[in-house]
This record gives sequence, structure tokens and C-alpha cells, in this order.
Amino acid sequence: MLRVLHVGLVLLTIVLGAVGISRLSYDVDVLDLLPKDLGGVKGTMLMRELYERPDQLIVTIESPTSEQASTAVEAIEAALSKQTDLVKHVQSKAAWESHPEQFSSLAAYALLNAQPERLKKLEDALSPSKIAGTLQAKLENLATSLDTAEVMLGANDPLGLIDTAKAGVDPSLMKQGGNEYASADGTFRVLYVDAAYSLKSYRTSNAWVQKVKDIVAPGHDVTTAVSYTGTPAFQSEIGTGMESDMSQSIGGITLVVGVLFWLLHRSIRPLFLIMLSLLASGLITLGVAGLLFGSLNVMSMGFAAILMGMIEDFGVVGLHESLNHPKANFAEVHRRVFPSVFWSAFTSALVFASLGLSVMPGIAQMGILTAIGILVGAGVMLYGFLPVAMRWNATTRGISHSSAGSNRFAHLPALSAAVLLIGSLAILFTKGLPSTNHGSNVLRPEHCEAFEALNRFQDRIKPQDQNAGWLPVILNEKTEASLAAVVARAQPLLEKAKREGLIKSFYLPEALIPDPARQKENLTTLANLTRDRDRIFAATAEAGFNDDALHLSKAVFAEWSKWIAKTDGAVRWPDAVLMEGMLGKMLHFSQGSFSAAGFVLFSSSKDLEDSPVLAELEKISGVHPAGWDYLTAKLKPLIRQEVLRVCVPAGVVLLVLLLFVFRNAREIAIVLGSLTFSGLLLLAGMSLFGIQWNFVNIGIVPLCLGLGLDFNIHMIYSLRRLATEQEADAQGIGKALAYCGLSTGLGFGALAMSGNVGLITFGQCSMIGVLATLYVAAFVVPSAWAKWR
Repeated sequence: MLRVLHVGLVLLTIVLGAVGISRLSYDVDVLDLLPKDLGGVKGTMLMRELYERPDQLIVTIESPTSEQASTAVEAIEAALSKQTDLVKHVQSKAAWESHPEQFSSLAAYALLNAQPERLKKLEDALSPSKIAGTLQAKLENLATSLDTAEVMLGANDPLGLIDTAKAGVDPSLMKQGGNEYASADGTFRVLYVDAAYSLKSYRTSNAWVQKVKDIVAPGHDVTTAVSYTGTPAFQSEIGTGMESDMSQSIGGITLVVGVLFWLLHRSIRPLFLIMLSLLASGLITLGVAGLLFGSLNVMSMGFAAILMGMIEDFGVVGLHESLNHPKANFAEVHRRVFPSVFWSAFTSALVFASLGLSVMPGIAQMGILTAIGILVGAGVMLYGFLPVAMRWNATTRGISHSSAGSNRFAHLPALSAAVLLIGSLAILFTKGLPSTNHGSNVLRPEHCEAFEALNRFQDRIKPQDQNAGWLPVILNEKTEASLAAVVARAQPLLEKAKREGLIKSFYLPEALIPDPARQKENLTTLANLTRDRDRIFAATAEAGFNDDALHLSKAVFAEWSKWIAKTDGAVRWPDAVLMEGMLGKMLHFSQGSFSAAGFVLFSSSKDLEDSPVLAELEKISGVHPAGWDYLTAKLKPLIRQEVLRVCVPAGVVLLVLLLFVFRNAREIAIVLGSLTFSGLLLLAGMSLFGIQWNFVNIGIVPLCLGLGLDFNIHMIYSLRRLATEQEADAQGIGKALAYCGLSTGLGFGALAMSGNVGLITFGQCSMIGVLATLYVAAFVVPSAWAKWR
């Protein structure tokens, strides 16, 4: 029967392993680590998907002088522009600088789509009886204005076309926007590089970014710093980093498990068998994961390192029992170890499965996968590893059951527990309980050049108001009409908020969103103006404006003439060149999806927390506040939710299991004391090392409770079975648990070597918690059991 079972296990491992490896893919998207229904997630996803261009790399150049920065930009732009098979487009200047003709197209379209009353005012101002006064007022304004930008724009727009197009926009916003291509002093410059092909995966992104870097490297001197950010840089760095982290952590914990096993047992055969069993358990679990999820993200991939440190304890406990009874057959050993292995696996899996209640997709997925892996690992170790190890006569020499000299150290558990208790209380009294980190930085890599470059970019390319809280707002609907309706609902809400002082200002691209009714009415007005253009231009020349001043106006009238000549009645969107250039970050349309990007300006980013304006905006279907500042504000209550969703249910389940498994007042009291003492050590360790709680590592609370119950089950069941030789058994099972606990703790600790901040803190807290529960279960519990007869 066992032979058939082993053949089936091998086949299952091969089949599910192949399925798992073929279907799994690394998901390195940071936003996928957040709950989909969390405010700001959908908006930020839409903003990145529609407006940030997934195939666009942002190259930043910083030099000691503006001349050096300009020279470096020109050299890099020239080098990249030649690589047409690699680079589609390179842009180092704003669209209105590199392609000024787009400005006239934008003005023409904005006037076509403007509020009809604004266009009527323009028509009236340019009428035969009023045009002279309009032009004279423009001249006087140019002569007295101290705003250089206003003078330059006005000198090229004597008819006030741009003024009409931007009517309704807060003038202060025009000064807030900043320049996304250069800093004020010119020493920091930015290049936007579009890939010539789609970057579908992090490996493709990594290869493309590396080729770009090879081209850029010779294009600047040593005093110039070049950095890379944008989606391709993030995909490249996070994806390859995660792949390296996981391979290193899994390889490292495998080595640690092997070394610890060798030190404990000093035998090759069981070491080989247990490694083979760990591999089989991991492959089967991956196969199940492939069938269930199809994709694992950076958080959930941590289950592999956890499993490596956990499931071998089932095999070690069975092996320990078979060595204690060398004449027993597999059925007899199985009967002795099955209760503790079953309850240990069941309770641990149940606790990890409770992580599936987490609102964090990565934590929930990791919990479910680990629960599956524990059950699979228990079966593999009990029915795969143990019978083969017994049949191979895989003897060990590492565990000694001699009680000689034990009385000499009988006082050490109680003494060490007293020292740790006093030390923990002293640490918590002086340092306090661990603090809480509510920020979104726990989702990011600890060291990431792309994030550092992005932060530097945001520091140097800033709006003038340094304390302003800028909040992007994405409006997304299925038709032009419904998109315009969304803007019509949001506009009065924001106007009211501005009047009440809840926000400083706002901008919604109302004039840019195609409105069929407006366009139809405005075409009549534009036709009237176009028929009078000769009169209008003649009056402008008489007022003292030269031909250069009319260049923009003539281009706008030419655009209107084209539209008036067409009688198809179709709704007009901005030209494709505008959508690629000046409007690329404001409008987007495709089959069945129409969107626009606006923003709300707060006095400070702190105002985003519990903002009534944002709460009302989110109630409007199709309106999605976005951005990391808003996400950070929405993440703050997440820890409280995690406690209610995960920790409380896990605690209730554990109490029920505790009562069901032990059914003895003394044992229940010992286990509760063990778990409480372990929790105290965890809190003291976190305070000592300055580790903060966050919405990722809060999941270790049920995890450590489950492992503590797991270790206590193994110890107390062993003490029950061999009540007549408690001390000797406590030494033997204590050493076996010490091996299991050390390997499990180091398995979690391997996560601390990853590059993700959340996984690092998760690994650190888990390692402290697991080692604390191990110490209490393996060394303090036997002493308490012996003294409390």
C-alpha cells in the first residue's frame, strides 16, 4: 500500500510541479498589494495605465551648471534618437516649445468646445463697434503688466483667444504647475523616452532599460548624474530584485535547514530524504497555487521561505519517535505521532488560512498558500518521508536522551524565564510599546534606484507652492456624453468647496471634453467670426500689432475653417498630435473608455485625511481620486481593520482549538501562559530593535499564536505519552523542537533579506516571535509541567 502511495506521490509531484511552474508568473505591481476597493487604488491604477505611459522611461540629468546639463541632454537625446529600433520617441522640451504649432490647435479646439456664452462674449468683443476698444485695452495691459509670461503670451494673442479658452481656470494654477522638463535653475533636466515596442514583462523591461543605459552612459561627463525612473525602471528593478531575493532566501533557508539537520542528526540519508520531501511539498503547493491563482505577487511568494522552515518539523518529530522506539514498525510509530502531527498541521493551517481574511491581497494569498503547503507537507512527511526513512534504517546520532547531569541545570529554564520577563518589562517600560507605521512606504523596496530617482525628480521639479497638497482626479466613463455629465456633477461640488475654504483651487478639463451640444452651437459663432476675419485682422494691424503677433490667431482661424467646411456633424476630439503631446496627460479615449485627468489643490497634504470633499467626490460614479498621497491617507485605518478582520477571528479560533485539543485545566493554563509570555517577548524585541507595526506585519500575530500552539502541542503530547520519563522525553523532544523552531524562525527570517520593506519587517517580527515561542515551548513548558503536577 505504501509503495503505491509513494508512486502516486512522485507522479503528483511531477504533474503539479510542472503545472505550477508553467502557470505562475511574478506580479511586481505595488498597487496589486493593496485592496481593490481601497479609496485611491482604482484612480491611481487608471492614472498610471492611461496617463503615465507604461512604456515610457524617465531619464533625469543633474549637473553642477545649467550649461553642462543642457549639453548632456542634447548628447543623450541625439544618441537615443538614432536607435529607432529601440526608441520610438525622445522628448526634452514641453510640447509648446518643441512643437509650438500644437498650441494654436489646442486653442482652436478649446474654443470650439467652450461654454457658448464665453464664445459669445469673444464675438461681441471683436464686433465692429467694440474691437478698437478691445485692442486698446490689450495694449495698455501689455504696457503696464509686470508678469513676463503674461506679456509674452499677450503680445502673440491680441484678440484674446487664449484668454477665452482658459476662462474659468484659477490664474494661480497657471503659476503652480511648474516645468516637468527642467528645474528653475536649469541644473536638473528630464528626458522622456518611449520604447519602440511594448514592454510586456519585467524581463522585457529590464533588457530594454539596460540597452538604454548602455547608450546613455557615454553621453555625459563624470560630473553629471543620470538616473532612471518610470514604469519600465520600476518593473525592471523590482521584478529582477524579487526574483533574486526569493532565490536567495529559499536557497539560504534550504542550506540552513540542511546544516541544522546535520548538526542534530549527523546522518546523510535522512538529510537527503527530508530535502527531497521539502522539494516535493513545495512543487505540489506551487501546482495548487497555479490552479487557484495563476499569478503570485511579491508578498505571497514569501510562503516558499516559510514552508521550508515549517513542514520539516513533522518529519523530524516522526523520526525522533522512531529512534526512541527502534523496534516499532511504521504503523506503531504512526499511531504515536499522528495525533500531534494532525493537530499541529490542522491548527497551523487554520491560523494561516485566517490570513485569507486580510484586506491585503498579498498577505491573504500568502496565508492561503502556506495553509495548503502545511497540510501537503504534513502528508508528505508522514506518509512519504517517515516510512522511507524507517525502511532505509536512517539512524541518527545527534539527539541524546540521557538525563545525566540534568539535575545540575534543572533550574535554568525558570531562571532564564525570570531574567527574560524582567528584561522585557524593563524594555517596554523604558521604550514603550512598538509604534505604528501607517504609511505606504512599506509596499516599496527598501533600496530602489527608481524610487530614489522619482523622489529626486519630485523634489527638483516642483510647483511653486511647496506646501500644496496636489491630488490628481481621474474621470472615467464609457461615452463622451457620460464623461461630460460626470464633470457637470463634480464641478459645482468643487466650486462650493472652494468658496467654503475646504480646498484652495481645482481644475477639471471641462473645455477639453467633447460636448456635442456645445460644439454644434459654437460652430455657428465660429463661422461668424471666420467670415469677419479680414476685418478683424485689419483692425488689429491698425491698432499697432505687427504680422508676427497675428501668427497664432491666423492659425486658430485656419483650424476653424477646416471644421466649418465639414458637414458630417461628428463629435470632434483633439487632433492625434495633441493627444500624443500636450494633452497626453489630460485626455484619453479608446473603444468604450473615455477619461480625463484633473486635480484638486489643498493647502497641505494633511488635508487629504478624512476630507469631506473627497468623500463626496467618491460618491460620484466615474470620479476617482488618485495618487500616493491620497493612498497613504486611506491606508491609516487599515491596521485597525486588519486587527478586526484577522487577529480577532484567529484568536477566537485558537481559544476554541485550545479547549478542544487539551481539555485539561492545567494544560490549558500552561499553554495560555506560554503564548502570553511569547507575545511579551515579541513586543519587547520589536521595541528593542525599533521595528514598527504596519499593515503587512500585523499578520504575524495570528501566525505566532498558531506556531506557539503548534510547538506546545508537540511538547505536551510527548510529555503525555512518556509521563513516566518526563525529563528524558522533554530533553529529546525539546532538541527536536529546537531544530524545528530554529529552522522555522530562520525560514521567516529569510524574508528579512528581501528587498521589500513590508516583507523585511514581516520577516523580522516573525523570526523574533517564532524564536520566542520556541524557547518558551521547548524549555519553559517542560519545567512548568514538571513542577505543576
